[in-house]
Amino acid sequence: MSLTQQLVQLLSESPGNVIYHLISLFALQVVFALALTQWRRNRHDNLARRTMWAAGAVVVMRLGLLLAGLAVFGDQATAVSVLPPLEQAINTATAVLVVWALVPHPKSQPLIGDTAAVLLLLLVGMMYIFFAQSWPELALVGTPYNSTVQATIWLVFQLAALIAGLALTIGERPLWFSLRQIILFILLVTHLLTFFSSPDTIANQTDIAYWIRLGYLITLPLWAVLTYRHTISTLMVQDKPSVSGPTTNAPAAAFFDFSTQVIRSLQPEENIVAAIDVAVQTLHAPYAALALLQADTPHQMHLTTNRAIQTTERPSNWLINLREWPAFQQALDENEVVELRPTGLGGRQLRLWYEEMGLSLWGALLALPLRVENNTTVGLLLISAPNNQSDWGLAEKSTAAALARYVAQAIHNSQTFSQVADQIAQSPQPRLAEPTLVSGRIITLEEERNRLQIELEATTARLLQAESQAAKASKQARDLAATLEELEKINYDERLASLEIEIATLRESLIEAEEAMALAAAGEKGLSTEWIMTTITRYSSQLEAAQARIETLEADLLRQERGVTDELVISLAQELRTPMTSIAGYTDLLLSEMLGALGAKQRDFLQRVKANVERMDAFLDLIVQLTTSGERNPGAESGGVDIQASIDTAVSNVITQIREKKLRLDLDTSPTLPALPIHREALQQIINNLIGNACQASPPNGRVSISACINTLPPPANNGHSEPITFLHLAFKDSGGGIQAEDRSRVFSPQHRADDPLIDGLGDTGAGLAVARTLTEANGGRVWIESEMGIGSTFSVLFPIANDLVPSLAPASANN
Repeated sequence: MSLTQQLVQLLSESPGNVIYHLISLFALQVVFALALTQWRRNRHDNLARRTMWAAGAVVVMRLGLLLAGLAVFGDQATAVSVLPPLEQAINTATAVLVVWALVPHPKSQPLIGDTAAVLLLLLVGMMYIFFAQSWPELALVGTPYNSTVQATIWLVFQLAALIAGLALTIGERPLWFSLRQIILFILLVTHLLTFFSSPDTIANQTDIAYWIRLGYLITLPLWAVLTYRHTISTLMVQDKPSVSGPTTNAPAAAFFDFSTQVIRSLQPEENIVAAIDVAVQTLHAPYAALALLQADTPHQMHLTTNRAIQTTERPSNWLINLREWPAFQQALDENEVVELRPTGLGGRQLRLWYEEMGLSLWGALLALPLRVENNTTVGLLLISAPNNQSDWGLAEKSTAAALARYVAQAIHNSQTFSQVADQIAQSPQPRLAEPTLVSGRIITLEEERNRLQIELEATTARLLQAESQAAKASKQARDLAATLEELEKINYDERLASLEIEIATLRESLIEAEEAMALAAAGEKGLSTEWIMTTITRYSSQLEAAQARIETLEADLLRQERGVTDELVISLAQELRTPMTSIAGYTDLLLSEMLGALGAKQRDFLQRVKANVERMDAFLDLIVQLTTSGERNPGAESGGVDIQASIDTAVSNVITQIREKKLRLDLDTSPTLPALPIHREALQQIINNLIGNACQASPPNGRVSISACINTLPPPANNGHSEPITFLHLAFKDSGGGIQAEDRSRVFSPQHRADDPLIDGLGDTGAGLAVARTLTEANGGRVWIESEMGIGSTFSVLFPIANDLVPSLAPASANN
């Protein structure tokens, strides 16, 4: 018996056949166990990850092959028709997985290899399903499997995978003559021997690819040795001291680079970018952000992240309101690390934060307070867990906390240096040489440029967010309007059809009357004049009755349309009352300190919330009263409303916007303004909307003028009145460049939709001006606009005043 025949007998017949499977499974289990241990120790070890998945999949497939062989052990015919294509499919999948695990993957696109492996395995599965259906017919006639076209296709597939893997290892010089390359070379040689061997040279015909079995019998233990060496080498590298070089510890290298950046530069902007970089590299975080407190607005934080916005590759900047993110406020107040987990109490805030930032992440988020030794709070450091982990490990959390302390001190030092430098620059200095002055001016200009760049990026991010929210609100409004239109169209169509029929009947009657008059005038048919006049009178009375009926139907139709809208407004107001009632109740509960003592700042915040809730509730009462009452006036205050106080309140509401845009505010109010008999909330809403529109329409460094005075006109002649007409005149003037004449008719339109073009020179983009006009007219006043192109617009409001309420006016203004 030749050596080849002995090899065939050893690998294809019992007990050698069983020994082959047991040795293969044992070697694969060792590979899987070592790779799993290494991957759990270091989740960023891609070689261990690929080896673990590949070895685990091969173990499952070969264990299934062994069980299938044991199941058909006593049935030779079934074994011949089932096992050969199954073993070849498993051999092909094993070759694909071994190549995927051992060859290097491109660092720029690491998912290409994983995607290719999955697609090839799916192709192998479809090929097996097709071949397994056609092989039993060939097995019945005694055809050896190794001589079929199926076997050749499987073998070519395996050779292609091994040749591609060996070529990829040749492209990496450090892998030359390595154990990876040796494993792939041995498998390639055994597959080539199978491809070029002739079945006629073997006396004992068999369906088993014995050369391939021999290749795996040699290479699978070598794969276990390779995995063991990789695990040991990784442990040895981790145990080496850090002085071995910066390349052995990438996080340490990143940390030292950051330290160098701190020493080299004392600019807060540069230190912020360096801190984010070191957090990403040290903790392998996909998302990191640094939020700094603002001195002028303590409830807002300036956020810088490592994710670039769409228009630039620079880190994006945001302005966040701490009132909207209680977890971040808690981290600052309690000076403790807060972890938001996707399945914990902070899961909702975590999802909302990732949506706000436009991230497709769901891993846990750490919020670390940045506080120095003198209890000065700098801000927050936000870091997301690597690989979307649901929680942070204790060691990783300790590292993040230490990094936060270092970052806090570094940024605090740079901020202190900037403040001292600004103080020195503002203090009187002796006259310096010209080069020194120029250098200092350049530094100041660069700092100003950096600050403006950051503010521009933050504004851009907020604008994108506002546009997204506006688009959603616009879509909801259009859907609601379409629903209302469908509801109104049913009754409207019926009424319209009835009116058209009645009008057509009356027109026919009128035509008959005209024909009768024509016949009478022509003297035809002998019609008498009395009969003609009687007929005309009868048809005229019918026509008048029909016209009165038409006016009545049109009025009913208008009231019905108004009723649908009123019901909708009342329904929305009641829906708004439900959450407001809940907010008010919880606010009162917290203010009562039944759940714990409150600090001064917390009590101040809660009182502001309560005041705004009460103000919103009063405004909802006003809306419901205007909607349900048949009277125009919602009811005046018994003692009158202080106009000057209402103007001061409205100005305080927009003072932040005036400061941000650096607007000049001119107030010209008469000192003898009387108390106006009007609903207080209505007047306040009118003034708020008109002042807000003037501030929004005016450009930066523009001017806003507000005037309030009492004007008196002489009584009109020939109307029976002898008393002069006295009225309050409020004027709100902006510097927005004016409004085109064709657009002025749409300024107060409540039907203005979000998808219509905006009006140039107008600040209000919603229904604020429409509400102001409605409330003004409901209280007996009048509002109009005067605009001059290139200069601005003036919105004027008039309210009539009884003469007994007006203080004595100077003679010079009596005829103003």
